[in-house]
Amino acid sequence: MTDKEQVVKRLVGIHCPKCNAEISCLRNYVSGENYYILDEGGGYEEQEFQSDGTTNDYECPECSELLFTEGDKAEKFLKGVG
Repeated sequence: MTDKEQVVKRLVGIHCPKCNAEISCLRNYVSGENYYILDEGGGYEEQEFQSDGTTNDYECPECSELLFTEGDKAEKFLKGVG
């Protein structure tokens, strides 16, 4: 993609290649485990998240179609690069 095409893509907006909706973000689903602390009052406090490395999906927020499984490709897409 030329520099001119990248500028036009940013000005026009990013569109989902599956449903053609204009989008400004992607949903990221990562599989793993959340660790919480349960306090005496019954409240939960999230301590950390540990990815298990099996799922890292980036989906369209409009149609929920899987678009990417790599963060760098998802970021480039949203920046109109590549």
